[in-house]
Amino acid sequence: MAGYVRQSAASIITGETVTAAPLNAEFNQLVAAFHATTGHTHDGSTGGGPKIPASSLSDLASMRVLGNVTGSTGAVTAVIILDEDNMVTNSATALATQQSIKAYVDTELTSVLPGYVTAAEAAQTAAEAAQTAAETAQTNAETAETNAETAQTAAETAQTNAETAKTNAETAVTYAEEWAVKAEDSPVSVAAGGDASTTFSALHWAAKAADSAASITGEFSDSVFRINDDADATKQLAFQISGLTTGTTRTITVPDASGTLVLTSDLATVATSGSYNDLSGTPATPTYGAISPYSAISTSLNPAVVFTRYLVDTTSAVTVTLPASPTAGDWIEIIRDGANDVTVGRNGNNIAGSAADLTIDTDGYGVILLYTSSGWLVSARNWA
Repeated sequence: MAGYVRQSAASIITGETVTAAPLNAEFNQLVAAFHATTGHTHDGSTGGGPKIPASSLSDLASMRVLGNVTGSTGAVTAVIILDEDNMVTNSATALATQQSIKAYVDTELTSVLPGYVTAAEAAQTAAEAAQTAAETAQTNAETAETNAETAQTAAETAQTNAETAKTNAETAVTYAEEWAVKAEDSPVSVAAGGDASTTFSALHWAAKAADSAASITGEFSDSVFRINDDADATKQLAFQISGLTTGTTRTITVPDASGTLVLTSDLATVATSGSYNDLSGTPATPTYGAISPYSAISTSLNPAVVFTRYLVDTTSAVTVTLPASPTAGDWIEIIRDGANDVTVGRNGNNIAGSAADLTIDTDGYGVILLYTSSGWLVSARNWA
């Protein structure tokens, strides 16, 4: 017997007194030999005992097998074998035949599998659509990334171009300033305009032109000579000398005084009121028609009458006050005749551009006063 070794062979013999100890040892050895897991197994091995033939089992009902279906260690019992195509018993301890398992599976596959297949196909289609969408999204993301990179490159290029343009503009400003105002006779570092047309600034050439103008002598045609106003170049003064006699040179001498030129048109009223020679030398005998040639006075007059010629007796000083509200074109002539002064009162209007009264301080002198929008203009002459 497997695992069994005699313990008390020498003590348990005929004629010997058998005590408890040898018997206990022998009994314990027998218990060990029949232990459920370590004892003999009847597997046909040495010490395990011979195998138990199937013919030794009797009275086992049909569709039964011996086994343990408790889920843990337990006694061997008869286990039923069911042959149900629909598994209706739904037993947790019975076994099923191969045929019933196949029939059940075939039935279930026939009724259920199409739905599962359809669902699986739908799931596969959805998965494929999701994969396509994911691939499209990935492509779009990659395109967006490419576009972003392109935009960034364009922005960086634009920034570089802007910085270059700024540098060029700053350089142009520097050169422009240099071309404009670099000191006279100092060459510019870069030819103006970049075309090497000059090596000096505009200030240099302006200075040279001014130097040249200061030394200009010669003759000019009255059709090209012009004097421009310093504030508005469209205001110009031209000279016309076509009225001179051929081969004749006339000289205009400027007096050492400031004043305003009187035009012949300003004296139109005088000219149409009678005859009068030029304002120098001895006058011709005037004829004024209805206008009295002279109005003789010896005392102060306020106001004087326009279009009147006054011969003033200055045995004592006399003041002739001009009218307060004259009209452009009005004129008055005043001639001193005597030892004392004649004071011409301006009466609120300028005389010869001055806000002061006029004094005729020499006997035999006279003045013609012509009123314009800027005040009284004065032309003086010696009648002595």
